[in-house]
Formats: sequence, C-alpha cells, structure tokens
Amino acid sequence: TAILDAMGYALTTLEKKVTADDNVLVTIISDGLENASKDFDLPKIIALINRLSEGCWTFAYIGANQDSRGVAKSMNIEKADELFKLSTTLLRFKNNLIKASKKLLVDNV
Repeated sequence: TAILDAMGYALTTLEKKVTADDNVLVTIISDGLENASKDFDLPKIIALINRLSEGCWTFAYIGANQDSRGVAKSMNIEKADELFKLSTTLLRFKNNLIKASKKLLVDNV
C-alpha cells in the first residue's frame, strides 16, 4: 500500500481548496502497511500533518490487520482505531467478487 503517497497527494490537493474558515476532518482508512510510496516519506507526512494541525485540521487513522495506534502515532496522529470486522467483511466481499468475476468469464467464453 502506498499510503504515504496517497496521503501526501490528497492532503496537498485538499489544502489548496480549504479556506481559513473551514474545519477539516481527515480520516485515513487502511488495511495495509506502507510499502510502496515513492514521492512522500514518513518525515514529509509528519511535517505536513503537523503544519496542517496548527490550523483547523483534525486527523484520525483507522486500520485493520495492523497496529493502528502505532501507525497513527508514527505519523503524529492522536486519534486511531482498529477495524478488524471491517477488514474481514471487505476480504469476504473481495473473494466473492473474484468468484463472480471468474464465473462470468467462464460463462462467457
């Protein structure tokens, strides 16, 4: 998961659209750990979160299959939770989607 790149691009894009009067809640939801980002690293994300948090920005991190609180803390995000049930549901959905896609392919070949 290239979570740092996703966060970096989303935050810098959103920052251009937010005014000083806006309150912003950013919730990061992930079921994987960082392993693929190329443009943003952890120090860049921490600096970005710290700078935005000085304004009206609030950050939360929700993760599954990981130490969500530890990941959030490493990014300087105070609010974190774990969603193992969501992850199980998403995994089941993904598996059913793959089965249905395979069946469609076989039925139409």
